[in-house]
Amino acid sequence: MLPLFLSQWVFDSAILDALPPIHVILSNGLILACGLLIIKIVQRAYLTPLRHIPGPFLSSFTNLPLIYHIARGQYHRYTQALHDRYGDVVRIGYNKVSVSNLVELKQILSTHSFRKGVGYKKIRVLPRSTFSTTNPGFNKTRRRQLGSTYSLSMIRTYENSILEHGAFSLIRSWDACLANGKRKGRSEALVNFYYGFHAIAFDIIGVLGFGKSFDILATGNTRIIDAVHKSLAIGILKGNLPFGDQLQWLFRDMAREREFMISTAQAAITERQSQKSGACKIDGKGCGLDILQHLVDARDPLTGELIDNESLVSEIVLMLIAGTDTSSNTLSWTMLCLLHCPEVYSKLKTQVRSTFDRDSVIRFDDVRSSLPYLVAVVTESMRLHTVVAGFLPRQVPAMGAELMDGRYYLPEGTEVGISLSACHHNKSIWTNPSKFDPERFMGPDREERMRDVLAFSAGVRICLGRYLALTEMYTVLANIILKYNFRLPDFETDCFEEPVGHKRYHSVSDIPDTAFFNCSPKYPQKDCWMVISPAS
Repeated sequence: MLPLFLSQWVFDSAILDALPPIHVILSNGLILACGLLIIKIVQRAYLTPLRHIPGPFLSSFTNLPLIYHIARGQYHRYTQALHDRYGDVVRIGYNKVSVSNLVELKQILSTHSFRKGVGYKKIRVLPRSTFSTTNPGFNKTRRRQLGSTYSLSMIRTYENSILEHGAFSLIRSWDACLANGKRKGRSEALVNFYYGFHAIAFDIIGVLGFGKSFDILATGNTRIIDAVHKSLAIGILKGNLPFGDQLQWLFRDMAREREFMISTAQAAITERQSQKSGACKIDGKGCGLDILQHLVDARDPLTGELIDNESLVSEIVLMLIAGTDTSSNTLSWTMLCLLHCPEVYSKLKTQVRSTFDRDSVIRFDDVRSSLPYLVAVVTESMRLHTVVAGFLPRQVPAMGAELMDGRYYLPEGTEVGISLSACHHNKSIWTNPSKFDPERFMGPDREERMRDVLAFSAGVRICLGRYLALTEMYTVLANIILKYNFRLPDFETDCFEEPVGHKRYHSVSDIPDTAFFNCSPKYPQKDCWMVISPAS
């Protein structure tokens, strides 16, 4: 029951009669809300140093267009189109800009001043790692601890295992497909290279980082692949939603997959720590310590500090996420490029087979010293389809920053999108950037041009695992080209049971793709089939 004085006030007809009609209250409220909205739009769009940066008007006062394209996995296509229209620096949100200028990107990536954006904290699957940390001091310490683990000299000690679970494993699988076809009277076999490349990439990381292969290629069990892909896609969406942290119920799947990856990594660490040192050899064959053991033993050379268990789990899961999709998607895009560009494939095949006998084993150093065109093909594939193509923000430091020789000023806290894909399609840097043309990297300025491809980032944040990825990609591509002939299937004339279709696209750039973090073919179940036959 209401107190007497309150009930009298509420039900006093004189007071009620003095109130304006409800439609007046609502209309005035609407006018006030619209006025506040207009003030906010003007403030964001015009009362800021970013007002001079070109871009869509809608993006000058809201981040919704950016969020929409990120959620669709089309950030890279969206920013490419914006840069083609507006230039090297584009406003993509009220507090965000995208940069595609090569010089400016190298400058931003060369310093710790531009810290990673707050979105990295939201999207990280685990406690901070060398990828997710926004702390420069932590990044320096962790890189000192891990640097030798991923050095080129150390990767060479893993190469036998990379070959065994990479190129050799794939060759055995495809040979089995050919043998099965031969029993049916066929001299060719239909294979899905996207699946094959992903399976061996995860199997290699299983051997090196978890102590044993995941055996995906042999068993077809893709549980760990599904966990990685789902966690990344949901994590990127969570990191870019305005209230992502308050919408945990939307991200239950991410939490479930996160726990699966953590438990898998923790089990590998626990098993390794319980073993004697003699059990730490790759495949038990005494061919060198694996990455897992190096991580367990890793110390900061300056302080002697070991990696704690929680961080150890983070780095192993990071290796699982970053060390699989990068190489497997690059191999998939490279194969799609070769299948759609017969003249490039023919030239590459000629170089490989004229340099090595069919029974040769082509190693990483063999590729670098004897197969320059293969290196050019992979580099051009990484340029054309930049694998790490998602939204990678950096925050402008306290003193602000100037871009393009002072033409644009960015205030503190502005988020700068590192648009690697747009940079790799920048017409002021690359002639006919949508064309797959490995000859870009065959001239006298070859080394300089290759440094302009930022597929592994650059500067203080350059990818630690780049030599591992390159070793896998070079050895897989070289050895399968040595062993097989490839062609696109023709499902109107070929007699294969698989209910899939394929067409030859007009341009490799027309092949549908998606990029929440890594850029991959959008329809691998349709577009990533090829017909193989033994090389003559």
